[in-house]
Amino acid sequence: MMTTDPLLPLLARATLAALFALACWHKLRAPAAFAASLNGYHLLPQRLVPAATAAIIACEATATIGIAIGNTLAMGLALALLALYTLAIAVNLARGRRDIDCGCAGPAMRQTLSHWLLVRNALLIGFALLASQPSSGRALTWLDAVTLLVSCCTLLLLYASSNQLAANHSRLGGAQARG
Repeated sequence: MMTTDPLLPLLARATLAALFALACWHKLRAPAAFAASLNGYHLLPQRLVPAATAAIIACEATATIGIAIGNTLAMGLALALLALYTLAIAVNLARGRRDIDCGCAGPAMRQTLSHWLLVRNALLIGFALLASQPSSGRALTWLDAVTLLVSCCTLLLLYASSNQLAANHSRLGGAQARG
């Protein structure tokens, strides 16, 4: 089995842990808004939405902590969550239901469903697979720590920027359709 430089899986884990922490925080701050988004997918009976909301928040919190400490089961949970989110988006896109909030970024940044979300989630799944790769035994140095910090911050900023662009596109598309 091929091993990778230890910095790459560590970068993927740090970035994924931060993204899951942020996603969980958004849901914890406004659980009713997340429940409404979840209900908007029309994949569960309405009576199950509150339990599913709580379960998703708990799973994201567990994944965050587990990924941060390098737990393999938590990485599997993160992969399962990403696959579930991707499937829910794909089903609704196939149904032609684009005008529902994805529930990805909290109530402050409504983002409708699009193929971009499928691409984004595929990239995140790839990142989770990278985080799961065995790494070489190379010792990390202070320069690796600096590289990790700068790279993680850069990836998080790129993620936030691309989500903001997608949300702006959703709003602009809706405004053009009404105008």
